[in-house]
Amino acid sequence: MSNSEKLSIVVLGTSNSIAKDNWLSGFRSVLPAGSIVHNYSLGANCAGVHVANVLLHESDIQHADLVIVDAAINGLSHVEMGLLSQETEIEFLRALYSILGELKKPVISMILPILDRAKNKIYKNRIYKKHLALLNGFGFITVNMYPLLPDIEYLPQIFRDNNHLLSTLMYRLGCRLGELVQIYGDKLHPGAQRARSSKYDYNIVSAEKIAERFNLPLAVEKNSAVSLPYIELNQSIVFNEYSNFELVGILHWHPHSLSRLKVRTSKQQIIKACRGKFAGFESFLHPIHITDSICFNAATESEAVDQPTIENRYPYLSFGRPRICAILLRTPRKTKISPTEKLKLILPKKGEQKNIFEESVKEIFAQEFRLFAAETAKEAQRIDKLIHIGKTNAESCYQLAIYYQLSQPTLAKLLIDLAVSASPGNTRYDKQQRKCNRIYKKYIKSR
Repeated sequence: MSNSEKLSIVVLGTSNSIAKDNWLSGFRSVLPAGSIVHNYSLGANCAGVHVANVLLHESDIQHADLVIVDAAINGLSHVEMGLLSQETEIEFLRALYSILGELKKPVISMILPILDRAKNKIYKNRIYKKHLALLNGFGFITVNMYPLLPDIEYLPQIFRDNNHLLSTLMYRLGCRLGELVQIYGDKLHPGAQRARSSKYDYNIVSAEKIAERFNLPLAVEKNSAVSLPYIELNQSIVFNEYSNFELVGILHWHPHSLSRLKVRTSKQQIIKACRGKFAGFESFLHPIHITDSICFNAATESEAVDQPTIENRYPYLSFGRPRICAILLRTPRKTKISPTEKLKLILPKKGEQKNIFEESVKEIFAQEFRLFAAETAKEAQRIDKLIHIGKTNAESCYQLAIYYQLSQPTLAKLLIDLAVSASPGNTRYDKQQRKCNRIYKKYIKSR
C-alpha cells in the first residue's frame, strides 16, 4: 500500500462504525481517490453478525487490501443481559478470526472503550482478555484504546454517551488511522498463527438459495439504507430442512422502527424480546438482525399478553414467517484439532521487533486523546466564562447568542435563555430566542 494506491477495505463494525461523522468518515477522507470501503457494520451486534457478514461477502474480502474489525464493544453487555454466554461470544470471536486467518488478509481489530468500564477500570474481564489473546494468537494488529485514554477526570468530556466517543474525536482518530495505513501498509500482514482455529465449520445459506430450493418468490427491502433480497418462510420449514446442522441464527429484515410501534409495552421490553439469543436488532443505517427461534417466542415467555394474539402485540416480528435474508449454520469439524489451548498474551521474545504500525497507532492515538481532552477542558472554561458574562449582562449575552447561533447552537441557546430570564419582556431577546431554538432543533435532528 502506498499514498497513491487505490485501496479496497472491508469494515465489520458496530454502531461506532455507522454513526454520523464517525471514525470511518475521517478514515475515508484521507484515502487515495478511487478507494472503496465496504461497510458491513451493524449497531448493537454480537460477533455472530460479523461471522455471517464475512461469509455473505467473502468475495469482497478476498479482493480487499485490508479488513478492519470493531467487534469488542457489545460482547460483554450481551453476556450481562443474558442474551448469550461468555463461551458463545468467545467462540464467535474465534470463528471470525479463524475465517479471516484462512483468507490470509491483513486485519486491524479496534477495541473501542466504554465510559463506565474505563472509569471504574472493570474492562479487564474474561471476554476482554480472551479477545486480546485471540488477536495475538492469530497474529492480527490490535488497536486497544483502553490503555491510551486520558486521566479519569477527562473521560466524561471525550464521550458522547456511555458507548460512543465524541464524533469530532472519532473523526480525528479515523484520519490518523487512514494516514498510518498508507505509510505502513506493508507491515499489516498477519504474523504466525499460534491460536487454534474454530472447532466448527460455518456456512451461510442466502435467501436466493433458499428461494431456489423451495421455489419461493424473492422480494427486496426498499425502505432501507441497505437493500438485500429476502423471502418469507415459515421457520419450522427451515428448522426441519436443516436439522443436520446447528442453526446459529437467522439474518432477517426488521420492517418497522421500534420507536414508531404503538404497543402497550416499553421500548426496552420490545428490544429485549426481538433481540433474542444472538442480540442483533434494528440499527438506524443497517436494519439486519441475527436471531433464532427465541425471538419468535420470547414475548410469551417473558410477560403476560393481554391482546388477542401475539401478532397484534408485536406485528414487526412477523411471527412464524420471518423475512429471511440468510441463515447461519455450523457443523463440528471432522478433522482432529489440538486440545483447547490456554490462551494468554504472548509477549515478544527478547530482541524480537514489535510491529511498527501497531506501536505508531498507540503513540498517535494516545497523543490525540490527550490533545482532545486538553482542548475540551479549555473550551469548557471559555463557555463557563461566557455564561458568567451572560448572567451579569443580558445585552452581552444576546450579542454572543447571535455570534454563536450557527457555529455552536447549544451554547447560543443557553446564552439567549439567560438573556431572556435576566430581561423578561424584551421583544428583541424573545425573537432571537425563537430563532436560536429553531436552529438548535435542526442541529439535534441532524446528529
